[in-house]
Amino acid sequence: MRQLTTLITVIWLCWTWHAHSQICNNATTTLRGWQDIAALAPCTTFTGSLAVATDFDSPLLEVEGPETILGSVIVANVPNITTIAARNLSTITEDCMLSNLPLLTNLTLPNWSSVSTLKLDRIPTPNTLNLQTTFQQVTNLYVTNTTLEALPALVLPSAQMENLVITGNEFLDTVRFEAGNITQMVTIAGNGGTMELTLPNLTYAYDMEISNATQINMPLLHSVSQNLVIDWNSASNISLDRLSFVGSALSITDNSQLGDIQLNQLVNVQGDLDLTGNPQVEQIDGLPVLSFVGGNLTLEGQFTNISLPSLHTVTGDVVLQTSDDAFNCSSIPADIASGSYTCNAQTSHSNSTASSSHGQGSSFSGGAIAGTVVGSVTGVAILALLAFWLWRKRNHPQAPLSAPPYEQQNNFKYDTPHAPTNTTSWMQQRSPAPVELPASRSPPLTPPPLVPERSDRRPRSGNSAQRFPTISIDRFRSGSGSPGVGSPDDTSPSPVTPLTGLERMGTTSGSSGVSTFESRHGY
Repeated sequence: MRQLTTLITVIWLCWTWHAHSQICNNATTTLRGWQDIAALAPCTTFTGSLAVATDFDSPLLEVEGPETILGSVIVANVPNITTIAARNLSTITEDCMLSNLPLLTNLTLPNWSSVSTLKLDRIPTPNTLNLQTTFQQVTNLYVTNTTLEALPALVLPSAQMENLVITGNEFLDTVRFEAGNITQMVTIAGNGGTMELTLPNLTYAYDMEISNATQINMPLLHSVSQNLVIDWNSASNISLDRLSFVGSALSITDNSQLGDIQLNQLVNVQGDLDLTGNPQVEQIDGLPVLSFVGGNLTLEGQFTNISLPSLHTVTGDVVLQTSDDAFNCSSIPADIASGSYTCNAQTSHSNSTASSSHGQGSSFSGGAIAGTVVGSVTGVAILALLAFWLWRKRNHPQAPLSAPPYEQQNNFKYDTPHAPTNTTSWMQQRSPAPVELPASRSPPLTPPPLVPERSDRRPRSGNSAQRFPTISIDRFRSGSGSPGVGSPDDTSPSPVTPLTGLERMGTTSGSSGVSTFESRHGY
C-alpha cells in the first residue's frame, strides 16, 4: 500500500512538473482573459513572450507570479484596459511595449528595474504611476506621442544606453536621465515648449538632436561621434563646457531666445559648423580653442563681433553674414578657407564687405555688384571709342607721304650697263606720278650701243685677243674718220658713235683702255 501511495505521488509530481513546464515555457502566450493570467501564477520565471489580445475581456490586467520574463511583453491596441499591474515583476530581458492604450489610468510596476527596450507610445498620463525609482538597465527607451507630463522614475544612474528617443510629447515638461553613454541615437524633439532637459552624467553620444527645450543641461558631455543638432529651442543659453569633439556636423540654428553660446573646449568639428537663425546672439566669442572645421563654416545673424582666435583651417566654404553695420569682416581671414569665402555686412567700411573664391565660387555683396557694374560700363565705353577710331581711320585715310630723298631713289645696283633691273621705287609703286630729279644732279649716263656682231666672225676660241676685234681709242679722241672694227684684213667700215666721257667711266689710252672697256661690257 505504501508503495502504491509513493507511486501515485511520483506520478502526480511528474504531471505537475510537466504541466508547469508547459505553462512556463512557451514561445508566445496570448492572454485573452483572467483564466490565462491565472495560469501564470505558478511561474517565477517565464520563458517566452506574453502578448495581450486586442479583445481582452477585462479592464484589469494584473499578473501575479512571474518575476523574470525571458522574452517580451506586448500590450498594444487594447482599448478597454485601464490598469496594468505586475507587483513581482523585476526583469524583462527583451522588449516591453505599451502602445495605444487610450484609457490607461493606473500603471503599477514597483519592482521593475531592468528591460532591454521600453516603448511607451500613445498612452495618456496615468493617474497612478507606481514605478521603480531607479532603473538599473534600459538599453533602448522610446517615449513617443504621449500625454505624459514627466518621466520621474526613469532614472539610469550609470547605465549605457543605445537609443534614447523622446518625441511628440506635447505636455512633457521634465526629462531627466542619468545615463553615462548613449552609443547610437539621442533624439529629444517635438515635445512641449516648456520642457527642461537634464542629462547630468552624459559624457558620450553617437548622434544627438535636441529641440523644443527651454533648458539644456549636459555639463559633462565630452564628444559626439556624428551630428550634434540643437535647433528650434527657446533656451536662453547653451553651455557645453566639456565638449571637445564633434565627428560630423555641429548645428545650432533657429533658437529664438538664445543669447549666449559657450563651447569653451571645442577643438575639432569634422563636418559643417552652422550657427544661423539665432537673432539674440550678438557676439560669437565662446569658441576660443576651435581650430579645425572639416566642412563649411556658416555664421549668420545680427552679431557685431566674431572671435575665433585659434581657427586656422576650414576645408569647405566660409559664409559670414550679419545685418549689423558695426561688423568687420577682417575678424575671420579669408585664407583659412579652402573653398569660397563670403562676407556680407551692411557697412560703409570697404574692408567689411568681401568676397573671394578658392574653389567653386562665392556670392557677391552689394558693393561688389556696384563695382562690377561700373567696370562693365567703363569697358563698354573704351570698346566704343576704339571702334569709332578704327572706323574714322578707314573712311578718312591720311595724305600720301612725301617722296624720299634723291639718294634713296637712285640707290640701285646695276648688273649690266643696260637699263637697271629695278626702275621703280617704293614711292613710285604707290603713286604712278613721276618724280622730278633735282636740277643740281646729272642724269645717269647712257651706255653706248653695242656694235652688231658680224656674221663672218670666227668661232670663239683661243685667247681674248683672237676672239674680239681691237678698237682704236686714238681715233675717238681725234674725232677724224670712222674707227675700223674687225681684223686687219677687214676693210668694211662700221659706223661708231663717238663716246663722250669715257675717261669718267674709267677708260684710259693705250692697251689698258681697251681692256677696261671690254671688261665693262662683259666681253
